[in-house]
Amino acid sequence: MRGKQKRTNAGDIMSAGIVTAENNMTLLNVARTMSDKKIGSIIVVNLSHEPVGLIRETDILRAISKYEQKFFDLTAQEIMSKPLITVPATTDVERVEKEMKRHKIKHLPVISSGKVIGIVTTKNLVDYLGKWEIKD
Repeated sequence: MRGKQKRTNAGDIMSAGIVTAENNMTLLNVARTMSDKKIGSIIVVNLSHEPVGLIRETDILRAISKYEQKFFDLTAQEIMSKPLITVPATTDVERVEKEMKRHKIKHLPVISSGKVIGIVTTKNLVDYLGKWEIKD
C-alpha cells in the first residue's frame, strides 16, 4: 500500500533568514541594508518587533523619483506596503501562488507561531517548478 505523498508547502520553498528594518529607520539605511544583504525586499517591524509592512526595491526607486531630496528624510513606515500579507508555513504551494497572484505581489512572508520565519518570492516558485519531473 502506498503512503500519502506529502504536499510541498510554503515552509519547504521559502528563503529563510529574514532581514528586518525598524519602522523608524531612514530609507537610506533601508536601501543600504538591502544592498549589503543582496535582497530584493525587507520586512518592516514596529518597536515590539512585530512585522507591520514590507519594502521592495521598486518602492525605494519610486520614493527617490517621487520625493527627490525629501527621500533622505523619509522612514520605512512612510513607504512600506501595508497591511503585511502573509501565509502560514503549512500553506501548500498552489495556494501560495494563488495568493501572490490575487494580491499582485512577488514577495510573500511566511509565518509560524505568529513570527515571520521566511519569505516566498517568485524566484522561489520558479525554482520549485524547475525541479518538477514529467513522467510518462
